Amino acid sequence: MTSRFAVRSLPIVLHPLAVPVAAIIHWWSSTALPPSLLVRPLVIVILVGLATTAIATLIVRDRNLAGIAAWSILTGLIVNDLRAFALLWVVAAVVVAIGISQRNVAWPHGPAVTRFLSILAAILLMASLIDSVQSGAVGYALDDIRRDLAAKRPAEVFPPGAPDIYVFLLDGYPGRVADMTEPTFDSAAITAALRSRGFDVAPDARSNYVTTRLTVPAVFEAAHLPDTPSLRQPGTRQQDAHVLREATESGVVLSSLGAAGYERIAIASGYGEIGPLRVDRLIVPPQVGEFEASLLRSTTVGTIVDFLAPDAAASEKRERIETTFEDAALVANERHDRPRFVFVHVPGPHGPWVVDAAGNAFPGTSSLFASFADPIKDPELRRHRFFEFSTYIANRTVATVDRILAASARPPVIVLFSDHGPDISFDTHDPLSSDLDQRTSNLIALLAPGRADLLPDDATVVNIFPIVLNAYLGTDLAIQPNTFWAWRTGSSILDYVELDPRTWKAK
Repeated sequence: MTSRFAVRSLPIVLHPLAVPVAAIIHWWSSTALPPSLLVRPLVIVILVGLATTAIATLIVRDRNLAGIAAWSILTGLIVNDLRAFALLWVVAAVVVAIGISQRNVAWPHGPAVTRFLSILAAILLMASLIDSVQSGAVGYALDDIRRDLAAKRPAEVFPPGAPDIYVFLLDGYPGRVADMTEPTFDSAAITAALRSRGFDVAPDARSNYVTTRLTVPAVFEAAHLPDTPSLRQPGTRQQDAHVLREATESGVVLSSLGAAGYERIAIASGYGEIGPLRVDRLIVPPQVGEFEASLLRSTTVGTIVDFLAPDAAASEKRERIETTFEDAALVANERHDRPRFVFVHVPGPHGPWVVDAAGNAFPGTSSLFASFADPIKDPELRRHRFFEFSTYIANRTVATVDRILAASARPPVIVLFSDHGPDISFDTHDPLSSDLDQRTSNLIALLAPGRADLLPDDATVVNIFPIVLNAYLGTDLAIQPNTFWAWRTGSSILDYVELDPRTWKAK
C-alpha cells in the first residue's frame, strides 16, 4: 500500500484548477482592468485549488479519485447557483467516501479518466485565453505594460521650496444643493472646520460630470472630455473604460507634475478601471477591491461569506476607507526632499453606506458580497444612511488633514473635492431622468499657502488643476468654461449630452 501511495498518489493532479482559473480570466476579459489586478485572485485560487487537491489526495490516497473530488468542490464554489453547488459537493463527498472505502483497491480507469479531464482542462484554459484575446483584454493589457515600461520618471531637477500637493477625492460627497435635502445633516461643520484651517471653500461648487468614470479623466486632462478627439468615440463599456483610464494616466496634469520634478503618488480606491494607476508609487490598501468583489458576487463563495459573516463586506469597505486615510497620513510623515503629489481616492460616501456618523456599523446587514450594493430600498432610510456616512467621511477627512499639516515640514497645498453628488437615487442607466441639480452639486475646497482667493465661488472640478498648477508650477493651463455633461439613456457614457444649468436637463 505504501508503494501504491507513493507512485500513484503523487504528484497531485492539476486539472481541478482549470475551472476557477478560466472563470477569473473570463471575468477579467470583460473589463479594462490592468493585468496586475489579476495576480492576487489568481494566486489565491491556485493556492486554494492546490491545497484542496492535496488534502483530497491525502484522504483517499488515489490521485485520480482525488482529482474528481477536488474538481467538484472547486467548481461548486465557482458556480453561482446553490443547487448546483450542493449537487457538486454531494458528488465530491460520494467520491471521497468511495476512495476511503477502496483505499487498497486500484481504480483501473483512473489514469484514463485523469488524462481525459486534463485534456478538457487544457481546452477550457485555451478557450478562456482565446476569449480574452478576442474581447480585447489582452491587447489592453499589452498596451498597459508597454505604457508602464515607457513611463517617464520625474525630472531630476525640481524647484526648491516647492510645496507638497495633496488631493483628496471624496467619492460622492454632497454639495450645497444636496445638503439642503437632509435637515439633520450639518454641512456647515466641515466648511467651518476647513475655513478655520485656512481653506477656501467654494459655496457653489459643481462637478462637470455625473459619474466618477468621467470626472477623474477630465480632472487629470484639465479639459472637457468632448473636446478630446479620442474621447468622442463611443464604444463598448470596456473600450470606454480603457480610453478614459488612459486619458487619466497620460493627461497634462501628471505630465506637468513629473516635468516639475514631483514624485507622483496615488492611493488606490479599489475601483480598478479608474486611475491614476501609472504613477511613481502606487499604494494599494489590502482590502477587497471592486474586481475581487465582482468575483465574489458572481460565485457561490460570496453567498457563503454573506451567510457566515453578513457584515464582512461592510467591514471591508470601512477598513479600506480607514486604511486609505491612514496611508495618506503615513506618507506625510515620511522624510523626503523631492516635492510630492499625493492623490487619495476615498471610496466614500459613495455607497454602500456602511457606518454612521460615529463610525459604528449600521444595525443589521448593510452590504453583501452577493450584490456589493446597499440593499436598503426605503428612500428616506437611504437618505439618512448616506448623510450619516457623509458625516463620518467629513470627520475622518478633517482629522487626516490635521495629521498632514502637523507632519509637513513646509505648508502643503491640499485640495478636497468630490467627483459628483449623492448616489441615493441616481440611475446610471437613465441619467437624464435623475436629479442632476443634486448630482452635480459637490464639494471643492483648497488650502493654498501664500496665495489668496484662488478658488472662485462657482468652481468646477475640471478647473481644479489649472488653478493649482498655474499658481505653484507656473503652468499656463486654460481655465475651462463651466459646462456640464451627462449621456444618453442606454448609450455609451461617451455619447455626451450637454446640460442646461438652469434646468439641469439636456440642452
